Amino acid sequence: MKVLVTGAAGFVGSHLVDRLLARGQEVVATIFDRDPVNHLDPGLPIRRLVGDLRDPDFCLKAVSGCRRVFHLAAALNAPTTSVDDFFTTNVIATRNVLEAALASGVEKAVHVSSLVTIKEDATRVNERSVHGPVFNELYTVTKYQGEKEAWEASAKGLPLVVVNPTIIFGPRDHHTLNEYYRLHLKRRVRFVAFQDSVINLTFVRDAAEALALAMEKGRPGHKYILGGTEMTLRSFLDHLDRAWECRRPILAVPEGLIHAGVAVLTPLFRLIGRHFPILKPQLAAMKRGTAADNVKAREELGVPTSPFAEAIAETLAWYRSTGYL
Repeated sequence: MKVLVTGAAGFVGSHLVDRLLARGQEVVATIFDRDPVNHLDPGLPIRRLVGDLRDPDFCLKAVSGCRRVFHLAAALNAPTTSVDDFFTTNVIATRNVLEAALASGVEKAVHVSSLVTIKEDATRVNERSVHGPVFNELYTVTKYQGEKEAWEASAKGLPLVVVNPTIIFGPRDHHTLNEYYRLHLKRRVRFVAFQDSVINLTFVRDAAEALALAMEKGRPGHKYILGGTEMTLRSFLDHLDRAWECRRPILAVPEGLIHAGVAVLTPLFRLIGRHFPILKPQLAAMKRGTAADNVKAREELGVPTSPFAEAIAETLAWYRSTGYL
């Protein structure tokens, strides 16, 4: 079976490609022509298409001959991502890919959205939750709009499943938690705010398996929250310290102080041509956490959950071996 994976060279996409190849799938991988990150081994037996999903003709070329489509490509929440890139990648490219899938008559598509499209505060959410009218960052609003594009394609007849992952971690992650590991593990004295926030963390290989299961078992027209192990932020940091064998002190910081610090330091970093590693929207995300009910995905799809201590140890070992930590 020929399967298209957009965003295949990225963190989660590359793990999904590994999973599909291990099960005998024929993979077509789209690679953004301006993305410096590429986790695909040059020797993998896949078809590589380098281009831009914001081009409808490129999307039609990519989908041609594929029976199934996984749409993972997205603009990430980084200081260097422009307003235009957020909108054109998370919304326009999603529309192009799914319209191409619809026009090509693919048998099924999985759109990878995000928990942020339904979670706006610390309240635990499920698949019936709906985000309110106020969004505090471009990433959130454009992922929300991209998910709306997915449901519109579904309404037009595309057999589509939407998945909303929580925080995905693991080897090859250069974005989500990379800088957080550095800030926490490499400082002599570590500071933590929002230590009671509840976060849900999914190991990347479990996420790849869950995406494949969503394609195989997910009901078209349904969404599934993909989650893993849930804990407080402070418990997560304790797991990091045990895996890294780090015993330096951790000091709790009041919420107001961390907000003030980011407000002062962000423009100062900008003056010297650098980006402060913590964004204001990230503080809001840390405060609300990612508490979510993923019973539907566990019961209907059978998604796995790796032992967290083993998963975080493997993750940090990868960071150590590659020189990122």
